[in-house]
Amino acid sequence: MSASDDLRPWFDLQSATLDRVHPSWFRQIEPQLILAARRNRLGRRWLANHLAVISPALFSLTVWRSEAAERLRAVAWLAQPLEDPTECALELGGVALAGALRTVVMRDDVMKLKLALGVSRYDRVLQFQAAPAAAEQMAWTRGTVAEIADYVSRRGAAELAGYADRAHPACSESVRLSFERHWWSVITQGTLTSASVETALRPSDALYEVVLTGTDA
Repeated sequence: MSASDDLRPWFDLQSATLDRVHPSWFRQIEPQLILAARRNRLGRRWLANHLAVISPALFSLTVWRSEAAERLRAVAWLAQPLEDPTECALELGGVALAGALRTVVMRDDVMKLKLALGVSRYDRVLQFQAAPAAAEQMAWTRGTVAEIADYVSRRGAAELAGYADRAHPACSESVRLSFERHWWSVITQGTLTSASVETALRPSDALYEVVLTGTDA
C-alpha cells in the first residue's frame, strides 16, 4: 500500500468533518463566513488550520501510526449517518434511553416523547433491549418537547463519542466537532456497546455486507 493510500482514510475524515463541523467551534467567526469557506480549497484549509489547535489528532496528524488507516477504514461507515448529526444523535440517544422511554405510559407524556423523537423513531427505538431506567434519570421525560429532544440528542452524542473513542482519536475528535462545543463541557459516559451503536446507525447494506457476499465462511 502506498503512503497516499495509507493516508486516504484520514484525508476523507478531515473532509467530511469540515463539511459538518458545528459553527460553535469557530469562535468570533460569523457562520456565513464559515459556510463560504467550506466551498473552496483555500477556505477549507483555513478552517482546518483553525481546528488543528483543538483537534490535533485529526488535523495535525499527531497520533498517526501504521495501524491508523485500518482503524479508520473500519468506521468509515459513520460518514453517512453523520451527514445529519442531529438525526444521528436523536437515533442513538433514543436507543440508549429506551429503558426510560418504556416506563412512560401516561398519554400526554407519551405524546411529548413522540413529538420530540418523531413517531417512527419512537416506535423503532422501543424495540431495542435496554437495562431498566434508574429513578434519578427520569426527570427529563417530564420536560417540554424541546427539552426532551435536547436531552436525548446530548445523550446520543455522548454515546457516539464513546464509540469513536474506542475506534481512534481522530474519529473521536471528528464526532465531537459535529455537535455544539458546549455540549462537551460536561462529560457523560456512554453505556452502549459498539455492536449496539452499529446496529442502530449502520446502513443495512454495510451491516450485512459480510453475509451477502458470503465472506463469513
